[in-house]
Amino acid sequence: MRRVDLFLALGFLLLWKISLACEICGCGVGNIYTGIMPQFSKNFVGIRYRSMTFRSHLKRSPIFHTEEHFYTAEIWARYYPLSKLQLIAFFPYHYNIQIQKSQGKKIVLNGIGDPAILGSYALINTSNSMKRVKQNFLVGAGIKFPFGKYQYDAQNTKEVANPNFQLGSGSVDFLFNAFYTLRFNKWGITTDLSYKLNTQNKQQYRFGNRTAHNIAIFFIAKFRELGLMPYLGSYYEFSEKDTQSQYPIEITGGRLWNGSWGCEFYFRKIIVGSNVQIPFVQNLANQNIRSENRWNLHFSFVF
Repeated sequence: MRRVDLFLALGFLLLWKISLACEICGCGVGNIYTGIMPQFSKNFVGIRYRSMTFRSHLKRSPIFHTEEHFYTAEIWARYYPLSKLQLIAFFPYHYNIQIQKSQGKKIVLNGIGDPAILGSYALINTSNSMKRVKQNFLVGAGIKFPFGKYQYDAQNTKEVANPNFQLGSGSVDFLFNAFYTLRFNKWGITTDLSYKLNTQNKQQYRFGNRTAHNIAIFFIAKFRELGLMPYLGSYYEFSEKDTQSQYPIEITGGRLWNGSWGCEFYFRKIIVGSNVQIPFVQNLANQNIRSENRWNLHFSFVF
């Protein structure tokens, strides 16, 4: 009987570790990223591509090891219905890859993600003035809609038992943003602060609220009709713990600080931009997840 009890205990421990490993995998679902936006005083529509990679493992255990890649192609647009009011919309399509190295298994999910719309009001806007010093300060709020598929069932081995690996969060979430840009002649600084308030979805899962801060120093150079704007900055992100049926999941949430650099290319009404983010300091899921370099590319048309 003692042997049977011992085997049962080991079995339950193994199942617990497997389910725990599934909880900590990746941080890809539900992210809304703004970053450097084309000519902040004009309307634009464009497409952008971004990639993120995470490696997860249970500390002190080399057995449970996964690698996840999140690729997103996104249509985004900004429109000024009023001179001081801007609307920004995001329509993502995701292609996610999970590699379970301990099992030699590869899982792919692809499909539409959760769209979002953000409205911001300009408290200060001197971007079109003839002054040497120009400022633009906006505050706003928005909403993210649960269009992306969320299908998380830890008991179904045919599905990805990982809430973070889904195409959508399954919840209506609320966004709050503040943007500020200061420019003096050819030099400038831009920064944005965002807060994402998540709600609980139909499966009683709630992703932790997320705060993000982006800041960059830029320089503008012009060569006839071609303009260049190289920039250097940093990106900081803090996520609270997720909850299941209002109970916190311990190995979730964390902090991430990335250094970033990139460049925007302007030619008439066409803008092409790219940037790379390199992790400097991170503590994700109690150090059970490691974020790798991130890469972004966009193509936009200004009107």
